[in-house]
Amino acid sequence: MQIVAVKVLDANQSFQNLSSIISALDWVRVNHPDVDAVNMSLGVPVVWRQLRQQ
Repeated sequence: MQIVAVKVLDANQSFQNLSSIISALDWVRVNHPDVDAVNMSLGVPVVWRQLRQQ
């Protein structure tokens, strides 16, 4: 098993939009196509409207 670290948070340990997470997942897909699982722990104080629409 291989663990790949991908940074999606800024210097304040937060992110401004969902596109940074999507870009990170896309990077993993392209650069590590044999990955079996991705684990993300992203704590946010609110539920994003985009996530509710999924």
